[in-house]
Amino acid sequence: QIEIVAGICSADCAMCTLNSVTRKGFLSIANYSTILDKFIDHLDKIEYLSLFGVGEPLLDPTLVEKITIAKQKGFSNVGFATNLTHLTAEMTESILDAGLDTIIFSIDGIKKATHEKIRRGVNYDEIIKNAMSFIGKRNTKQNKTKIIVRMIRQNANRLEWEDYKSFWENRLSTCFGDQVSVFDVHNWGGDYDCKD
Repeated sequence: QIEIVAGICSADCAMCTLNSVTRKGFLSIANYSTILDKFIDHLDKIEYLSLFGVGEPLLDPTLVEKITIAKQKGFSNVGFATNLTHLTAEMTESILDAGLDTIIFSIDGIKKATHEKIRRGVNYDEIIKNAMSFIGKRNTKQNKTKIIVRMIRQNANRLEWEDYKSFWENRLSTCFGDQVSVFDVHNWGGDYDCKD
């Protein structure tokens, strides 16, 4: 896991530690390449390279270049998670063409009010539009990029999981290895109680 964007995001998520992160900025191409080079001799043991930390990867102006560099260096499964706010049509084309292997859509509700309550500052309708556009473009291009739609389950959305799962399973494709996934939010010392 390499954090290419630190402390910069287009959302203010209820469960995120972004506001307590002191590091801010983008990882330079030079430093990124240096880090990757340290793992070249171990590529056979690396299953996944995640370009993600506490920040939104799509805000990195060099994201496409970073995906391309990793693929050129032989990393076999490059991916990241995104809140989809900046997953424009142009960005979709660029990251698909760069060879992105996996993208995780962080969507935390099947209802607009639920998602926007958790991922504050985003527009649910735009998020869904961006997600559907990406799925359609990936399908049309027959690109190999795997899509994972992921819910971080917590008190605000826990009752939506079954409808959420059904909705997304009907829009993804097992031909590409797509998945719908869920995990319970870290309880941060008891602040969240997600037990059934």
